[in-house]
Amino acid sequence: MLSYQGYTIVGGVRIVENYPLTFDQLLERLAVLGTRHVRIAGERKKIFSKIALTSGKGFMSEFFDQLKPEVYIAGEFEQEATKYAEDLGILLVELSHHGSEVAPLKKISKKLSKVFAVPVCDIEIDDTIETVFLND
Repeated sequence: MLSYQGYTIVGGVRIVENYPLTFDQLLERLAVLGTRHVRIAGERKKIFSKIALTSGKGFMSEFFDQLKPEVYIAGEFEQEATKYAEDLGILLVELSHHGSEVAPLKKISKKLSKVFAVPVCDIEIDDTIETVFLND
């Protein structure tokens, strides 16, 4: 188990502190993952300086309470998480499972290929999920 500022953290979350970014700068950095879109929920501030990041379905209220991020980035959020984050003033950014996992997995596969001295074959199936707005 991991301890962060006196709290026990279960699971894998990365946190960036004291590195201020505007919302647009945050989106620019997320664009390097190659995802076509993100979904957001919660409070959009002018500057964010405490950002938490995890992959997959990582939006857990325990992380919100313990880490107190201004932005929380993960693969998938549910309505309960969005409401809880809104109450705490946290912006959630959903990348999708594919968007949050494929780029890091490519780097890991290269590392594994070197460490184990075996070829690792990446089989990539593009994410076909898109956001379509109805009755704007």
